[in-house]
Formats: sequence, structure tokens, C-alpha cells
Amino acid sequence: MKSRRLEPQHASHQWNRRRYARLIGPYPGHWSLPNGPVNKGRVAQLSLNGCFVATPQTPNRGERVIVTVDAGDHPTMPLSGTVVNSRWSDGFGVKFDPLSPAHLEALNALMDTLRARRTTY
Repeated sequence: MKSRRLEPQHASHQWNRRRYARLIGPYPGHWSLPNGPVNKGRVAQLSLNGCFVATPQTPNRGERVIVTVDAGDHPTMPLSGTVVNSRWSDGFGVKFDPLSPAHLEALNALMDTLRARRTTY
């Protein structure tokens, strides 16, 4: 049976601009600029179209980044996107590049793994 989470949420309030449900972390991970050094960070929020990375090093709005969530035994998947907001010494928000159906399914599986782990603590 296919998951319905791939469908956009229909906001009941106009102020809710989010298209997909968010998975609240934090989850260990790392990020980098293309061809840049790898920086540690914690993925504080994750959805099918973006994330928020908590880290003291923050790239500028508009910069391209690659974010990876460390899910332990689950295969990691680098997610590329653009920084849409940046809060100095707090973190930054990323809007992911459009994902292929296969990558969307892989991200959905990763989120299922993270969600299941959170409920077993």
C-alpha cells in the first residue's frame, strides 16, 4: 500500500505555508557547501521538501547546501537545496531541490525510520 504522506497537506489556515508535515528532531547530521568542508549539525526539523539545521556555522540566504541526516543503520541520502533563511549562530532553513519519485520514496522511508526510532525511546 502506498503512503499518503507524499501528498501535500491542505492547510486549514491561510497562514500555514508548509506543504508537508514536519518531523521534529533533533537528528544527527552534517551539511556542506558544494565543494566545501563538512560541518556538523543537528537536523531539528525535516519534511519532504526542506529542513532546519541547528548549527553555529550558518551559510547565507540563497547559498546552495547539501544536508545529510545520520540515521545509523539506514542508508544516508544527501539532500541538496537552497538556504531560505539563516539565523546567525542558531541555524538555517533549506528548501530541497525537486526530488525524483525514487528519491522522494527514499526520503519518506528515512523519515519512517526516524519516526519509528523516536517512538521506541
